[in-house]
Amino acid sequence: MTIFATRLRQFRNANNVTQTQLAEAIGITDRACRRYESGENEPTLSILKAIADFFDVDMDFLAGRKNYYHKSDGSLATLQSEILNLDMDEFKKRMQKEIRENKKKADKNKTS
Repeated sequence: MTIFATRLRQFRNANNVTQTQLAEAIGITDRACRRYESGENEPTLSILKAIADFFDVDMDFLAGRKNYYHKSDGSLATLQSEILNLDMDEFKKRMQKEIRENKKKADKNKTS
């Protein structure tokens, strides 16, 4: 599987987006989305841009040219390259832990 295919699947799953939902949002077929995730095909530049815009990540990150991304809204911390080497279950656990920690901080700030 290509770096792009792996990262596409990670972001789609982490955001609880189905292949159908992603395909509809960026104007491609379900079949094309499946082929991108399996590594069978790679997207055109315009489709890569649409996917990057959908997930609010850098195209270079999706293409494997960078090992980090930055969400412009700051809702999630930068994903470091070490996370990219984890299996999907470990990736989800770390993301869920980070979300819980951020929620605790927000709740603490509300009561202060």
